[in-house]
Amino acid sequence: MPQWIIKAWRLAKSFSWNAVLAAALCLPVFTGGTAVASYTTPGTGETLTLAQLAATSGSFVSGADGSYALAQSLNIAAGDTLTLAPGDTLTMTAGADVKISVEGTLRALGTESSHIVLTGSGDAAGDWKSVYVTKTGRVELSFCDISESSNGVFFDEVTDPTSASSIVSCTIEKVAWDGIKIKDMAAELTIQGSTIQGAGESGITLRDRADQVVITGNTLADNTHYGVKVFYGAWNMEISNNTVSGNALGGILINVEDSAGDNLRITGNTFTGNLGSAISANYVAGLLIRGNTITDHTGLTGISLDHAWNSLVELNTISGCATGVDMKNGIPGKKAQSAPYAWVEVNRNNADTWDEGEDDAVLPEAAIGFDFPLNGQTYTHFQTQTNGSVELVTASGLSDGIDDYNGWAFLVKDSPTRSFLFALSSDFRDEGANVTEQHNGVDVVMNGWGYKHFSAGDVDGDGNTVAEECTVFRWVMQFYNDDEATGPYNDFQVVIFPDGRVRWSVRAIRGSLPSYSQLLGLYAGTGGAPVFVNAASGVREQATYLFNPATAGDASTGLFSNTISDCETDAIVLTDVTASRLKWNALKSNPSGLKLDGASSSNTIASNLFVENTVSLTNNMATPVDATSNFWASEEISEGNYTVLDTADLVDAVIADDDEDETKGAVTFEPFLTEAPVRPVTTDDESDAGSDSDSDSNSGSGSGCFINSLTF
Repeated sequence: MPQWIIKAWRLAKSFSWNAVLAAALCLPVFTGGTAVASYTTPGTGETLTLAQLAATSGSFVSGADGSYALAQSLNIAAGDTLTLAPGDTLTMTAGADVKISVEGTLRALGTESSHIVLTGSGDAAGDWKSVYVTKTGRVELSFCDISESSNGVFFDEVTDPTSASSIVSCTIEKVAWDGIKIKDMAAELTIQGSTIQGAGESGITLRDRADQVVITGNTLADNTHYGVKVFYGAWNMEISNNTVSGNALGGILINVEDSAGDNLRITGNTFTGNLGSAISANYVAGLLIRGNTITDHTGLTGISLDHAWNSLVELNTISGCATGVDMKNGIPGKKAQSAPYAWVEVNRNNADTWDEGEDDAVLPEAAIGFDFPLNGQTYTHFQTQTNGSVELVTASGLSDGIDDYNGWAFLVKDSPTRSFLFALSSDFRDEGANVTEQHNGVDVVMNGWGYKHFSAGDVDGDGNTVAEECTVFRWVMQFYNDDEATGPYNDFQVVIFPDGRVRWSVRAIRGSLPSYSQLLGLYAGTGGAPVFVNAASGVREQATYLFNPATAGDASTGLFSNTISDCETDAIVLTDVTASRLKWNALKSNPSGLKLDGASSSNTIASNLFVENTVSLTNNMATPVDATSNFWASEEISEGNYTVLDTADLVDAVIADDDEDETKGAVTFEPFLTEAPVRPVTTDDESDAGSDSDSDSNSGSGSGCFINSLTF
């Protein structure tokens, strides 16, 4: 007998059992002819179809021959699979708060010629709730048309990292809120080749601890808020090759002001006619914006960056905007490099201080053990926090503790003049049972966190000789969202040395749902100009990274090889931006090419083309600007052929500086190029923005994603 007949018979047979047994099997309970408000599949590994549910679920699912109706909510239990066939239509009863809740698997694989339809029985957005995916749930959707719901598909607290989902070639429209909403997502998710339009809020909203999301090849149009909105704890995302148009608040918003948001890749997208900026990003590190085309954003900004550090804006084509690129509040970045794996064992038995620690606990201030130099300051004391952060201070007497941790940007934003080490920083706790390991022949209760100062020649907790003086900070913690009382535990450390080196090592990542971006790096806000080091983010395997201030390269935000033309006002505006790098950009036919405002300084401005701008460069600062080795032209006769401004007087005439207005700063422009610069075809350190790996390898899927050492 075929297996599906046996399974259908078992399901049908189960309805002859009494209500107690039915409830135990998570089946609907009938009392006096009234059913509860949802139907739950048995949770016994069944694979079901709508036809089977119509035959066995009482009145919950009805219909036949591809046309079905759902009267109340349907719960697909963990372990079970509901399969929809090409051509199936499932209509939800309007006004009944109906949703399809998925803790198992929903597999709805239509075809190009035979779509699957999920809709409401009325004719209004919000007639039913959503496809709601949670816990161990996963969906495989292709050629599905979803409409008239509150959210089209809602991923909420998917805690199983193996529950990968995909939404491919689907259409989601006429929804009250978001087309796809993603919240607390530990598993991979691919959204590809789909159309999401006319949502009451955003096409796709991603927030709160979502990782490993790929959004590629979609059409995101005419939504009431944004095409894609990302905020609070999203990282390692890829947003590529989408068409984003007509969205009322803007194209893509990356707003991670109180959280993380590291290593997002926005590449190859086309933006047109959005009613806000095409791309806006706030408080992000390791952001890559590459190869996008932005047109027709009249009165608006093409790319807007505020507090975007260690990032790269490259090879974009921007026209028809008020301002092409508007960048504010940037700070210098330095590189940490991958290094051979290294570990110094510190645990409860040998630490200077060790604590099991509650959530968001802080250890008392302590002495480093040596003078630690960083960014022109000497630090002598520190304070550590449960969540993988260490505050460095120049003298004892730290009066206030480290705030509740919500990501590196939270600390930097609220404490811009303080200095921190970030050691796999996320939201950690240690409230479970003790875990024991053997070190140096002794059983050691491991969970907790602490630190130890070593002198050269000391022995660590495994009996190994420590070669040089250092102070080691160590955490053995679980992510706050992990449910296991006994773990799983994440194991990591950060080590500082008297010469200013910092080494981060991750031994094990066992947690299922990191709360924030797991940044390894540092922020030095005291001393001179602040500096930010992004060592790695989203590390998911054993690894070591090293920052050596003596050899570290520049990883400040770079604007490279962008073509920006026909703006209403400015091609590029930098306001209070320190040490960004602008090279090989073509700024053409704008009223203003490059404008420097506020306290922008130390920027690299070289090998750019300034062509037929009314004013090519304006220095609205008191500080001088070095703009030597750029190419200046009055017009482009044909592609690559220009009428060159080949004398100092002609170049000076398109520069607004202290020559014309004593309130402005000076601009040095000689020597200048007399031939248009060509970007090198070999790797050039000037284009780096974060690490020692090729940027094209950064898929946004995990371990140590960087934007760096670009191949042109």
